[in-house]
Amino acid sequence: MTDLELIEAAAQAAGYETQRYRVRELEVVYVREDGGEWEYFDPLQDDAHAFRLMVRMARRVASNGGNFSCAFAEVDGDRAKVRRSLATAVAGRKGLQ
Repeated sequence: MTDLELIEAAAQAAGYETQRYRVRELEVVYVREDGGEWEYFDPLQDDAHAFRLMVRMARRVASNGGNFSCAFAEVDGDRAKVRRSLATAVAGRKGLQ
């Protein structure tokens, strides 16, 4: 599987509509949510894009003694709860919880 195929498959699994764009020899993936605007997407190079995938797919985030784990499954529409869990788990690694 190429990086482009991986990006496209991950985006589709997360529920995004995908579209490939080619400019000369460069081919990239753009995504959008239902009815949204198309935007460039590359979670292999962009931390924010990778984080968006994690938030869309994470169900449970936990911190245990400084270890950080995330279980992946469809989110029941509560992305704010997942983001808070991620921030709490990361803060727990520094003893700030």
